[in-house]
This record gives sequence, C-alpha cells and structure tokens, in this order.
Amino acid sequence: MSIFNGGVGRSLLSVAMVSMAGALLLGCGGKPTYSGFLSDYDKLKSGSAHKRDFFYRNESVRILDYDALLVDPVQMYFTKDARGQDLNEEALAELTAYFDEQFLEVMSEWFAFTDAPGEGVARVRIAMTDVRPSKVLFDIVPHSKILGLNQGGATIEAEVIDSVTGAQLLAVVDRGWGNNLRLLPEFDTLDDARNVIDQWMRIFQKNLQNWADENLAAEAEMSSSSEGASAGD
Repeated sequence: MSIFNGGVGRSLLSVAMVSMAGALLLGCGGKPTYSGFLSDYDKLKSGSAHKRDFFYRNESVRILDYDALLVDPVQMYFTKDARGQDLNEEALAELTAYFDEQFLEVMSEWFAFTDAPGEGVARVRIAMTDVRPSKVLFDIVPHSKILGLNQGGATIEAEVIDSVTGAQLLAVVDRGWGNNLRLLPEFDTLDDARNVIDQWMRIFQKNLQNWADENLAAEAEMSSSSEGASAGD
C-alpha cells in the first residue's frame, strides 16, 4: 500500500527510496562493538530465537529460584566512538530516569525489589552504550521518518547475575531503531531512543516469562515421567 499520492512514476520512486533506506539501515548491522560493560561476552550468540541481537541464558539455572531483584541504576556507558556523547547531561539523565522507571514498573509484576545481595536475589545491570538521536531537520519532512532517513535509536547491554556468586544468568546486547511510522507533532530527537527502551522492556519481560514457563514445563515432564515409572514398578 503506497503512502504517497501521485502517479505510477512517483509510486515507483517511493518504492525505490524505501528500498534504498532499508538497505542503508541493514548496512549498519553486523556485530556491534561491545562496550566492556558486561562481565562476560564470550557466551553471547545470535539471539534471533529470543528476538535479541545477541543473547545468552544459563540453561542450568532455574529462574524460579530467584524471587527478588537487586537493580543497579541504568548507566550511560559510552565507548570513545559511541554516538550520544555530545548529548547534554540533562538529556542523558532524562533517558536513564525513563529507563529506570519503565524497568521497575514492568518487573514489579514479577519480583520484589531489594537493596542488598542474598540468596534468591538476582542482580540486574543495564547500560545504554550508544544513543542515536533522530535529526530534527528530517523530522520537519514527515516522509523522511517513514523512509528511515532520520531514525534514531540506541544500543543496550544488560545482564542478570547471581547477587552472591556473580555468575551470569542472562545477558543481552541489542541495537534498536525507533518506530518509523510514529510521527510526532513536536520535534523530539530522543523519542526514538525511548521507543527502543519500550520495545526492549516488552521483549525482556517475555524472555523471563518464557524462561519461567520452560522451567515449569520441564518440572511437569519430570514429574510425569517419575509417576509413570512408579506405576510400572
């Protein structure tokens, strides 16, 4: 469905421009430069099955054994080549505060929070390692948003570790882009970064839910097998 008015020539030009913009965005893909924020990167693999760029989950761990979270404040952890370093401190503080607020709100449905390590407590560490503001100049032309020419976004690195042993339970590295169909009347260069945070949180919650569901399914299967074996004796 064309989003442009006009004849066939304009429609074909629009398709070509969309294809070009998509190619430019995909060209920015590939393996990211890790920031060094995470305690371990060696186990990260392609996370497409978990809707992540790079993902690790310790399959020997039962996530249901953890009932509380020790959450570190979200950090800005830029490498020397990362974008976003020219943003003012107020803008960066606004982003981290937004991230903290969203994370605590979503996770409060699943876990209690604590300020001390201990048995059954998982520690969460999150950093934004790259922030790509959208360009106000392009925002003036709505079609450029749809073409992806002014899309902003962010790179997020996060891990969940055992608060006592420091063992890494889960780790993710994601690069995300804003919603190119989300046209705003105001020119907010950080809206795309906030949009990435919202998307990231929804997927993170789903990752934990799936992990818990798999734990329960495995236990149910073991219980069923055990009962079957007992009945056969």
